[in-house]
Amino acid sequence: MRNCSSGKVCHDNRTIAEEELVRVLAKYGERAGSPNGIYLCEICGFYHLTSSSRETGYIHTPEFRERIRRAALENDWDDRWK
Repeated sequence: MRNCSSGKVCHDNRTIAEEELVRVLAKYGERAGSPNGIYLCEICGFYHLTSSSRETGYIHTPEFRERIRRAALENDWDDRWK
């Protein structure tokens, strides 16, 4: 996994960054300081998660909320089998 000179983890494309955002929100929930969006970095040209994104509206769409809910449910079942 690559890191940007900003210190953030690089994601190759928007889809991968969104999948990571779903994973993080499903695992840790929405807390102050937790990621709430993604952006294309002008420094490295890759996508990063951010907690200060202005583009956060899509995480509140029913479709995105459902993705988070399903991922959390999968995490719950994974934890039960450990």
